Amino acid sequence: MPSYVVVLSTNAKKQLDKLSDPIAKPILDSINELSINPRPIGCIKLRGREGYRIRCGNF
Repeated sequence: MPSYVVVLSTNAKKQLDKLSDPIAKPILDSINELSINPRPIGCIKLRGREGYRIRCGNF
């Protein structure tokens, strides 16, 4: 299975830096898993623009 490269925008990095470690860790783990499976079960296509979204807890 091909692997992908996940690139975070500067804005996304800044937002993640503002979160506490217990909150940011599961989010970063989910983001890293996207390199293996870019459309995991439960992902939803965005309306009105390109892309998909995933949920990680309350985020």
